[in-house]
Amino acid sequence: MNPIYYTSTETPIGHITIIWITYPCKKVLSINLPVEGAEKYTLTQSQQKSAASLLANINYMEKNHPVNFLYKKTCLPGFINLLLSSIEKYFSKQEDILFPLKYTLFDLKTAFTCKVYSALLEIPFGELISYKKLASSAGFMNAYRAVGTVMNKNHYPLLIPCHRVIKENRGIGGFSSGKTLKTSLLKHENSYKLLK
Repeated sequence: MNPIYYTSTETPIGHITIIWITYPCKKVLSINLPVEGAEKYTLTQSQQKSAASLLANINYMEKNHPVNFLYKKTCLPGFINLLLSSIEKYFSKQEDILFPLKYTLFDLKTAFTCKVYSALLEIPFGELISYKKLASSAGFMNAYRAVGTVMNKNHYPLLIPCHRVIKENRGIGGFSSGKTLKTSLLKHENSYKLLK
């Protein structure tokens, strides 16, 4: 059985974990933001379950099939080094993460999700947008609650910047990794001052 690989990198907000496969294709399954209380070089049960579920969705294996997770710190594949470098630049040079979407599961998402993610990718570093305006930008004017649901299931935070979406009244809004982490990211991007 081919393993699911993962590695961690230290950032100003804590350690970020990347989970990927190299067979049958090179794909990043998820970018995981810090989890309070989690050990540095281990995956939480939730992260393991999510990765296994994503694999089952791409017909890589049957659901509930045992999965072998393997931690790697050296000899990483080029596409993972590219992602790690881009994350480092996001924090050190304050620029958007640039990473080819062909290495994500973007192509397996529904048309609705793809349109929402595409609209999210248009929000530049340091800018904010409301859920309502994002829904409109994606072509779904009155579907801002559904847009929020899609963002809650985003497996690529930072790359697909759902943290840049706020409430219509300029309130911070929700975030799957918690409001404290969302606040830290918005402060890093100098956009927190734009909130109410």
